[in-house]
Amino acid sequence: MRWTALREYLGLAALSGTSGSGMALLVPLYMNHQGYSVGLIGLVAALGGVATLLSRVPVPAVYRPQRAPAVMVLLSAIGAASAACLPFLPGLVPFTAVLFVNRAVAGTATANYLAYFLDTIPEGQDRR
Repeated sequence: MRWTALREYLGLAALSGTSGSGMALLVPLYMNHQGYSVGLIGLVAALGGVATLLSRVPVPAVYRPQRAPAVMVLLSAIGAASAACLPFLPGLVPFTAVLFVNRAVAGTATANYLAYFLDTIPEGQDRR
């Protein structure tokens, strides 16, 4: 594997690992600590999954390789800011809204990054 492809793959792995698994583990623990019911925690977690899934749908229509790096930086900044402000939000509705945005940004960023990663592989090389 060429260094460029490896670098792109490692970026994708870091982005998807920190945005997906970390939030999926931390949000229910945080909500449990705040005293929310198990059903409400499950509902909020499910809404996060829905946001991630729905945000990936429009990416192929608007993706452009030339602007992909700038879009990834912007989405990473928005995702980090929304994740950082989650513990300071004053209630369930703002928390859920910002979490929904965070998950939508994570879905868009990972789909964008994967498309960009595939664009870095030369046309004649195997993409599997």
